[in-house]
Amino acid sequence: MFSEIKLLIKVDFKLIKYLFAFYFLLASSAYAQHADFKDIDFSVVDSIAVHHKVKGNIDPVKTALDLTAGIDKEIDKYRVIFRWIAENIDYDVKLYGKHVSYNRHSRPLSGKDKRWNRRLNRRYIKHTIKKRTTMCGGYSWLLETMCRTAGLSCVQVSGYARDWRSVIGVKTKPDHAWNAVKIDNKWYLSDPTWASGYLDPDQNKYHREFKETYFLVSPEDFIANHYPTEPQWMLLFHKPTLTEFFNAPIKTEAFIENRIAGYAPAAGKMRIAVDSVFTFQFSINKELKSFSLKNL
Repeated sequence: MFSEIKLLIKVDFKLIKYLFAFYFLLASSAYAQHADFKDIDFSVVDSIAVHHKVKGNIDPVKTALDLTAGIDKEIDKYRVIFRWIAENIDYDVKLYGKHVSYNRHSRPLSGKDKRWNRRLNRRYIKHTIKKRTTMCGGYSWLLETMCRTAGLSCVQVSGYARDWRSVIGVKTKPDHAWNAVKIDNKWYLSDPTWASGYLDPDQNKYHREFKETYFLVSPEDFIANHYPTEPQWMLLFHKPTLTEFFNAPIKTEAFIENRIAGYAPAAGKMRIAVDSVFTFQFSINKELKSFSLKNL
């Protein structure tokens, strides 16, 4: 049953930019995996993934075959591979720094830009295999490779992603990669990078922390902060435009976790009169205990 919350906020400035940064304080964490698999117990395959150790360079083919040996169900094969990657591959902070520095001084779609991206893709694979560190392209490449070895249909998807550091209304280059996987003849979306942990840009440090939220996400939820360069990988009948994506409020992980069903107003930026009342409302499909709304 949906509950609706309305907030009346008196503001004393002329321009307000608001974003969804809902930090819900819940007694227990609710998994946001796709409803098709909500009743599956992954404890056995998770244990296999967590305890499977590989020495030396990673061999994606051998590792995938070892992990899925004796496993018949497609969903269990996908889970054990996905969880193993999240437990064993760290985000490459140094490579990320070089990438950010380059993007600040490059022109989109220039010849130099394309050559840099090709070199970066090679580094993704090299660092993933030898150093067990990578960026989003390496995570998605490894997941695709291991899944295909296990007989699963999985593809890399490139596109745009937004998080709490994004600026509403500012269009960026395609800056992220994730995966689409076919399980029991249906396509689903996952983000192995965001599921593995998070990067603290202030401390320039990566924190490994498995996030169930991005294991299997319904397309309706995934579009909250992921927009593919190839629109068919939205897996949606009604597809928002890229402009609508960048102009919308910023929706973080908690937006997906807490099943936000609808919100108003829809714009991410607006101008309002001094001393006026700003009305904000949203619907949620679970018990709400407490939250904070961050205003920028």
